[in-house]
Amino acid sequence: MFNVYYGLTFNPFSKDCDVKYHYKSQDYIQAMSRLEFLKDKKGFGLITGDPGVYVTLKVPQYFS
Repeated sequence: MFNVYYGLTFNPFSKDCDVKYHYKSQDYIQAMSRLEFLKDKKGFGLITGDPGVYVTLKVPQYFS
């Protein structure tokens, strides 16, 4: 409905996490480096974050 009205090519309110629109902030880069460190050391860790900080995006991106 609003896609046609506003001329959008995608749904901006979708629950899907599309990585092509993801901004790689300094916090994101640091989290990915820590995951890489854990992988190299064969360790384990816990990633936590406030709602809206894309924790659910970081882990699948790391393993893909």
